[in-house]
Amino acid sequence: MIKLLLAIFLCKLYAGSTTITYDDVGNKYLSVTTYKLFARKDKETYDYNKPKWTGVGTVVNKTNTIRTNGYQSNQTYCFVIRAHYTTNNLDSPNSNEMCVKIPKLTPPSGFKLVDFDTRIDWNKKTTSIVALYVNVDSGETFTEETQEELHEI
Repeated sequence: MIKLLLAIFLCKLYAGSTTITYDDVGNKYLSVTTYKLFARKDKETYDYNKPKWTGVGTVVNKTNTIRTNGYQSNQTYCFVIRAHYTTNNLDSPNSNEMCVKIPKLTPPSGFKLVDFDTRIDWNKKTTSIVALYVNVDSGETFTEETQEELHEI
């Protein structure tokens, strides 16, 4: 099974991007050339014919990092990753599945939401949401951080 450390950074209220970090599972017998990320909204099913992302990403010390887009606040998303082996042209089984509820972010009176980051730690099963707000009159900014729980399926 693929060991995963998932870090999701969702930027912009209506089109968040996701950064996922996971361990490389290549070995001397099988050659992993790509990984496939599958994402779904809560109560939907995965479409294994259409990965959300396919590739190797940026590899540093056998840890791969990828980035995808198109996530929204006030939604629950679930993720799995598969390794693709070129030796036999097959995909690995799914990694463990993690689901996260990205909360609806409501700015305080006089402020608007500029950006938010949702950072998911796959191994610790925690989520940290950091929202950036700006005062519509003064331009003053502040951040607010909350902790959420990940749900492993």
